[in-house]
Amino acid sequence: MFLTSLWQLNCKRCRNRSPATMIRQCSRSNSCQRQGLSLLEVILALAILGISLAAIGELIRVGARNAEVSRKRTTAQLLCENKLAEIKAGWLGQSVVITTGQKMRPQPVGPVEFEPHETDQPWVYTVTVEMGETDGLLVVEVIVEEVTEAYRPLRYSLAMWMIDPELEWLQEQAVEAAEGGTGG
Repeated sequence: MFLTSLWQLNCKRCRNRSPATMIRQCSRSNSCQRQGLSLLEVILALAILGISLAAIGELIRVGARNAEVSRKRTTAQLLCENKLAEIKAGWLGQSVVITTGQKMRPQPVGPVEFEPHETDQPWVYTVTVEMGETDGLLVVEVIVEEVTEAYRPLRYSLAMWMIDPELEWLQEQAVEAAEGGTGG
């Protein structure tokens, strides 16, 4: 009695016939609409799923790596900007404090490690100071480099033009001397 398969029972054409007639007609013709998936279709679907998951996993890995590189570049840029601000303020690059009030020219420094409170990863910075094309201008460049065993560590640099503080101080002294000489 249970000689018929499930797909034959679901055949719309053979539904109201006897099992013997159903078997003969359904096995001779391909008019029965079977419901279900073949093994080949299942294997193909699983292969597509596997390839899709592998591609998505690779995209996630690449995205995570690029996010890490972007985070490091942003950190390096902020560290460069901070060191340039310290140089502008006169806090960095002056190993000797002159009590006469003379402003000193920034001095080349480096490579020097950042303080632990400045960054959570090991970075070093280098400051280079060169005379500009115009008298009285300095080109100050800060280079921040990641301390790592990697083949190519991340390196970031910023340059700034600034008025030579010694020239500025000399001009202030000349103005004071002129005022003192004429007013006295």
